Order: sequence, then C-alpha cells, then structure tokens
Amino acid sequence: MTWHDGLREEATDGTDLAHVREMWRTDGASEHMGIQVHEIDRVGGLGRSIASMTINETMVNGHGTTHGGLVFAFCDSVFALTCNTSGQPTVAAHCDIDFIAPTRLGEVVVGLGQERAAWGRNGITDVVVRRVPEGAHLPHEVTFDEDGRVTPTEILEWPVVAIFTGRSRALTRSPKQA
Repeated sequence: MTWHDGLREEATDGTDLAHVREMWRTDGASEHMGIQVHEIDRVGGLGRSIASMTINETMVNGHGTTHGGLVFAFCDSVFALTCNTSGQPTVAAHCDIDFIAPTRLGEVVVGLGQERAAWGRNGITDVVVRRVPEGAHLPHEVTFDEDGRVTPTEILEWPVVAIFTGRSRALTRSPKQA
C-alpha cells in the first residue's frame, strides 16, 4: 500500500475530493512520516478519515517511547485530511491533545478522524489514535459505515494512545496564495 491509497475521487455525499488529493500529494511531512491513508469521506456535511503510521527509529525519544511531537504531527495530518473534505482549503485555528498511553518502536497506530460540527467557515474535528495490539493486524480495509461507525468494529477496542481536538477555519483562498 502506498501512502495515498485511501484517497477516493468523490465523497459519499458527492463532494469532489480533488482538493484533498492534491493537498495530500504535496504533503512531504506526512509522506516522510510514512502515514498511510485508508479512508477519506464526507457524509452529511461532515468529514471522516482513517490513517495509520508505523513507529520507526527516528520517531523514538530518549525514554524509548514515541516522541509526543510526532504523535501530535500524526494527529494533525489526520485532522487535515478530515476537515479538508469540504472542498475548501482548511487550516487549524486551534487544537489540543491528551496523551493517554505511550507507543514504542515498531508499533502501528491508527488515527480515526471525525468532524463533529461544521458551520460557516468553522469546524470541530476529533482524532482518536489507537495502537494496534501485539498479535493483531490492521485489516486491509478499514472504513466508516453509513452511520459513521468504524468497521471493522474491533478497532474500537484497541488501546487509545491520544485524543486530539482541532478547530478549523476554511480559507477564502489557497494557503499557497497567502
């Protein structure tokens, strides 16, 4: 699987996802971190995304755990995928993160992004990061059902690593033009 396989052309609600595909194609930071996209979608006016990342030797700090800044960067990438499904360039206005449990070299984390509310040019998106348990494997197909539930559902039983909440703001022009 390449780092952009999960980027569909059009969301379930008909939204053109070309903007997200282009944003992700040029996202060197996420590519460098090895983030793989499993799903992006927009249903009922709210974005969703699922991505994963394997913790490599450049991500581990002196305590032998994943550097918190890299967990934050992973969350920020999932957040960007999720809130940009609107079709408008969208950036973070504010965000916070709670670190729940550490991860270590070789472990795989999965980020589940769901936009909780969107109004005007604003939105609130949650990203929950879970660790794939030892002996388990990330299923080949990970997605959301029509009710917004993650499938397969056993992912929801995996240990929570971090919870990130971001507030977004859609721009009136591309950040590259600013």
